[in-house]
Amino acid sequence: MNYLKPHIYIPIEIFYREINSRILLTLSACLKGFRVYIGTKSGIDQILDNKIKLNIKGGIYLYKGQIVSSPEYINKIKKTCDKFAVIDEELKPAVVNYKKILTIRTVNENERQKNNYYNIS
Repeated sequence: MNYLKPHIYIPIEIFYREINSRILLTLSACLKGFRVYIGTKSGIDQILDNKIKLNIKGGIYLYKGQIVSSPEYINKIKKTCDKFAVIDEELKPAVVNYKKILTIRTVNENERQKNNYYNIS
């Protein structure tokens, strides 16, 4: 099913800390023709669950935080969205070894355990 507008899903974790920047992002995306769903993680999950039931795929899931460590949740996003992006506001200039941090943050939990990524030097 094709939508007239591409969709963006933005879950909010901590309202008072994230809402202002997410509203600015939402406004900018809407002005460029996107339909944006912004809300709690459980609210966004309900929308994704409904898309799975209707067998609809499309949109961008904009995740806040390091990375989704649950393979089941990653699969849910893959079933419902075309793109998956992460905003990691806590990765800042003070990080000394970006390669190590990005490797740890971009591997799901099963791969971490299998390949022992926590001991990267």
